[in-house]
Amino acid sequence: MRSIGAGDNYPARYLPLSLWKNASLDLNPVADLVAQGRRLPSKPGEIGEAGWVVRGTQGHLVSLYPIVTPLLVAPLYLPAALYLSHRDWAPAHVDSVARIMEKLVAALVASASVMLMYLLLLRQCSDRLALGLALAYAFGTSTWVISSQALWMHGVAQLLVTCALWIATSERCTPRRAWAYGLVCGLIACNRQPDTWLALGFAAYALVWARGHYRLFLAGALPPALLTLAYNLWWVGSYMGGYYVYVVNHSTDASWLGLPEGVLALLFSPVYGLLVFSPFLLLLPLRGLAIWRESRWPLLAMVLVVAVVLQILFYAAAHWIQGISWGSRFLTDMLPILVWLLPPALLGLSGWGRRAFTLAVAAAVVAEAIGAFGYTGQAHAAYIERQGASTVAESFAAQKRAAWQLQNSPFLGRPKWVHDLGWLLQGGVEQVRLSNDDQVVVEGWALAGGHTPYDLHLLVDGQAWPAATSQFVPPKGQDTEPGRAPASRWLLTFPRGSLAVGEHAFSALVRASADTQPRVLPTAVHSLSATPQAVVMLPGTHGSIDTARVIAGDVVDVAGWALVDAQTPAQVEVLLDSGQVQASSSAFFTRPDVVQSLGTLNAAGWRLSFPVGALAAGKHRLRALVTPVSGAPTYLAASAEFEVTRPAPVAPPKGSPLSEAARYAAQMLAYRQQEGGYWLTEHTQAAVFSQPAPELNIFANAQVIDILAPVAAAAAMQPMLERTRYFLQQQIESTGLVRYHGNPALPTHGSLGCKITPDADDTALVWRLAPLDDSALQDKALATLRQFRRSDGLYQTWLARREDYECIDPGKDPNPVDIGIQINVLRWLYQVQSPAAQALCQALQQRAGDVGLWVYYRRAPAVVRWSRDGLQRSGCPLPLPEASLRTSVPGQQRWLELIDRIHQSPAQRSQPSPAQRAADTQLLASLAADGFAALRQDPVLFYHNDLTATVSRYYWSQEMAYALWLRLYYEILGQAQTGAVRSGNEDQGGLHG
Repeated sequence: MRSIGAGDNYPARYLPLSLWKNASLDLNPVADLVAQGRRLPSKPGEIGEAGWVVRGTQGHLVSLYPIVTPLLVAPLYLPAALYLSHRDWAPAHVDSVARIMEKLVAALVASASVMLMYLLLLRQCSDRLALGLALAYAFGTSTWVISSQALWMHGVAQLLVTCALWIATSERCTPRRAWAYGLVCGLIACNRQPDTWLALGFAAYALVWARGHYRLFLAGALPPALLTLAYNLWWVGSYMGGYYVYVVNHSTDASWLGLPEGVLALLFSPVYGLLVFSPFLLLLPLRGLAIWRESRWPLLAMVLVVAVVLQILFYAAAHWIQGISWGSRFLTDMLPILVWLLPPALLGLSGWGRRAFTLAVAAAVVAEAIGAFGYTGQAHAAYIERQGASTVAESFAAQKRAAWQLQNSPFLGRPKWVHDLGWLLQGGVEQVRLSNDDQVVVEGWALAGGHTPYDLHLLVDGQAWPAATSQFVPPKGQDTEPGRAPASRWLLTFPRGSLAVGEHAFSALVRASADTQPRVLPTAVHSLSATPQAVVMLPGTHGSIDTARVIAGDVVDVAGWALVDAQTPAQVEVLLDSGQVQASSSAFFTRPDVVQSLGTLNAAGWRLSFPVGALAAGKHRLRALVTPVSGAPTYLAASAEFEVTRPAPVAPPKGSPLSEAARYAAQMLAYRQQEGGYWLTEHTQAAVFSQPAPELNIFANAQVIDILAPVAAAAAMQPMLERTRYFLQQQIESTGLVRYHGNPALPTHGSLGCKITPDADDTALVWRLAPLDDSALQDKALATLRQFRRSDGLYQTWLARREDYECIDPGKDPNPVDIGIQINVLRWLYQVQSPAAQALCQALQQRAGDVGLWVYYRRAPAVVRWSRDGLQRSGCPLPLPEASLRTSVPGQQRWLELIDRIHQSPAQRSQPSPAQRAADTQLLASLAADGFAALRQDPVLFYHNDLTATVSRYYWSQEMAYALWLRLYYEILGQAQTGAVRSGNEDQGGLHG
């Protein structure tokens, strides 16, 4: 189980995860990982050191290779994306997961091709022969050593070619088969352009086989072709895609005069020869006439043989050098055709012939097994390196010579059995300075799977630098404690030479052992001064900024860890590129990954947040500084970048009318709304809004609709709320139920965490406020709800048996009844099942004074206080204890007062007295002061988890606070200020910073 270090597969390795995380086809979000430490192209049309990446006309970084393969396998990456969302998307974790997933997905695709090949062979030979040939295809060809090892395009190409064979050998052509056949042909050509020859062979057969269904064949073939063309033109800037950039930057010696050498090399070279590595395929040219006579599909066999020959000739003339690989990688895509042609070739073969064929298969399996487990390519690579080629033409010539030299054959190399998929690289480049003797000093640390690395090679601006080390020392203070922490710190020095003064990108290649593929430390930008610098990093300081991102539109969330001599620092603070301290904390928590890697149990983790404020759109750099002990100077622990894609709305100046505050509040709601139509909320570990962590939940989004719906037209917020309704509708699952974190089958769930059990509260809210036009599905949800109705007529929280709970930390009662949940269920039942609503109303009125029902709202009564009014208007007044409707949590009383003012009697609401209007205005003005500073400091505390549970969580919503403010403003004061209020309030959509 080893990772493959080849530029051909780097984009396909990381792009599927980036698609789930960033929903983008460009490689910018994973550029450092894809580049593997090499320099990326700086302008369109250029190829940098990372030759597998090109820069498109729009400035995007895109793959040199077609992206059909990463797109088709992306759904298989969903579990990995959910895992990373649950843990974190730190580059080291992404890299480790991507390597494992690449291996698993490549093996799965290759296995699918083999299974389909077996079924395909059953159409023309016995079970025994079909099984034997399928196994030969699986283990006696490069299907094993190439397609199943990494996400080159070959694995998907083989699966597509096998699918085309399966369809073409069907009994007859139906409309559905004609369309599918065209789709597969289009994908074959778009996945790997040289396979267009194979696609043309299948298309030629369609002229006969798909007679009468040509339009459907074209309807299948055109979409992938047109989409690929659109991607190439829009993202890359050429109809040829990245290959055009390659051709422009590399002159080749392509010539039809080189055909004989190319054909011989592709088939018989000791390094690349197809018939050398899979000698049993020699039967095909030897038994060509038998194939023509005995095949059940002679026309298909003929056109595909022509297609195979044309592809071999194309490679022979254009470019038959295949890099450092085991066997003929370029001809891997045609293998399904070649194996499919074998059964008629075996008919009539003598006993000696069959035994010779079996021995050839056995030899091929042995050869491929060595390649799959132990190929290093060292002999081939060493020869090419010794040639000292300085131009592309010289490099091609050296590779051609290497392909014919027997000593470069991988058979003669000593195999090495390597397993390097599981280890996690940690570390970073912490400091770069100039010494008094004009030497550049680079310091940092690295751990490979929690252990001391084998070696480290420096990279500067994406280029290998003549500086490396295999010497690592323990963190300061731990060198005398064997076993406490592995040696991890390193220091490199080299003459400054031509390295210019200014900013440079520093990274390093790290190996866990002599035989493993290197991995790349995160790139860090450091400034090299013209004069010697004093050390600004305290030796023994470890740290990292793992997360730096804008959440909910206007808050920068920063998380990481820091230790000084393996001890917890006194304080951590984060600074912006301007040098201004944005946030600080002395609260640290235990990080299991740090404990595992460094062997210290001391708390190291920290999390801070600060408002985006007036930050300009673009990238900004953060630095994390630590104070070792109280009163000591601060020292640099780590740095990272984050991006503001859109600045936040500007708060109205002091003294502005309330209409400007209303405009700003509506703009903030639009700004903080995510592209999917939802808002994020925040949670803390105590009843204080400090160091909040973001999450997505269904409950708060539904409550915002409930609050704003009556004034949405006046506030011009209908489009915004419709997006949220649509998002809520998508959360209704096939069971009719809804989960607190939403539908786990949707991409939005990737940022949530675990797959929590469905509950009565969110199910009731979504069906009441954003119902689907599907009465049968709603009846299904109601039937499940009835199963969790207790004997006292009240409904339990979780709609599953105790043994089926997922991601729940239950309290004393594992499935409690709660006052707020009963109210939401009751309001839903009043809409759909009046008798059931009346029964619940009576049961709830009997228990209205029971404080034991206040499970999730004992310290957060705002939602119950809000919902009680709607319930009363439905005809079920509840005499709730006044003590339970109050709160001692600081900053929450203002929101309870705001709710009470919204729920004034109809007479008071329609004709408020001057005193009431003045009081309403004063409350709104105080909340809106300083750009709603009170709201940001203490937003609405809308519920907490069961206080008897082991984990303490309090949940806050700025969106609900903005919504309550706007509801009072438009409902109470709108009549008097309609003209001022409604000026220029535009819905900005779901954009965020």
